[in-house]
Amino acid sequence: MHVFVTGGTGTIGSAVVAELLGNGHTVLALARSDSSAHTLESAGASVLRGDLADLGVLRSGAAQCDGVISLAFGRDYSSPDALAQAITEESAALATLGQELVG
Repeated sequence: MHVFVTGGTGTIGSAVVAELLGNGHTVLALARSDSSAHTLESAGASVLRGDLADLGVLRSGAAQCDGVISLAFGRDYSSPDALAQAITEESAALATLGQELVG
């Protein structure tokens, strides 16, 4: 199975990517930074550069794969407004990924 993963360098995401690759699946992972891209490529995943706010990139990633595992989430919990923004962004990202998978 070819799986698109967001949050693939996080604590949970890195374990998920390793498990998928170790069981013969191929992984396309979203990477925001050069460092994340390098980490993912070193693990054996393919990389798609972007972030959760770029819905076109998310559509592209989901369209290339059989399934999606979304583990990314905003990191700014400094205020209620920042948390609300992260929730709004993640909700839009999940809706976009789901719509692309349903086709």
